[in-house]
Amino acid sequence: MKKHRITTKSNWNLNCKEATFLTELSKEGKLSMSLRIRLWYHLTVCPPCKRFKKQTLLLAEKLKNLGNSSNHSLENSEKRQLQEQIEQALAKKNKG
Repeated sequence: MKKHRITTKSNWNLNCKEATFLTELSKEGKLSMSLRIRLWYHLTVCPPCKRFKKQTLLLAEKLKNLGNSSNHSLENSEKRQLQEQIEQALAKKNKG
């Protein structure tokens, strides 16, 4: 198992880049106790990183479920609905 070294100016504070990296590693169970505590602390004070962790876990679950289904394809109506949602999100982003 490859060890990853996280170096920060403080013993406690992680930056967001480190926190997202550790979030990905934590899904594989590759964090030491001290890194798990530091990540937990960062997630308690950083809502965007907390949201990232929630979203990445949800995405991993969805991909796992998709891999378990033997023959999954979207219906045309589902494809249209997804396309509309993407277009609405892009339009909203471009307005803001």
